[in-house]
Amino acid sequence: MDDSVIYEEQFLKLMDDKPEDRYESLPRAPGHGNLMEYVHDLIGKSVSIVMPERIGKTELFIQMAKEIGHSYYMDTVIQKEFNQIIATYTLVDGGDFSCLKDLIDMSDEVYCTRSKSVILIHIIYYTHSTYLNGRKVFPLDR
Repeated sequence: MDDSVIYEEQFLKLMDDKPEDRYESLPRAPGHGNLMEYVHDLIGKSVSIVMPERIGKTELFIQMAKEIGHSYYMDTVIQKEFNQIIATYTLVDGGDFSCLKDLIDMSDEVYCTRSKSVILIHIIYYTHSTYLNGRKVFPLDR
């Protein structure tokens, strides 16, 4: 289990690659290594400010994410990063995503990626506002 992983439950045994392996094939950023190295460089130059009202709801987000994954037999990984909590679900051949509605409503970002024959849905909840060069970059105001 990765240091940033705070919860993991697996039902499927389909993936033989690790999500980190995908980053090796990402394009190069000028003056840097791969794209993830560039992102980590930007993170080092950013400033994060805690959002107390969001910190208080972190446990609710995590609990909802766990219950949804367990109830619908979806592989679930919950990670705590420097300014966010990320719930990632592994799905095979799509399906009905209505079970994720309440968690998505609570979240700040949702995006999907594909890895071999599975779809990964990443649902992100920010605990800190992040600024780069004096400009707010996360979470985006809606």
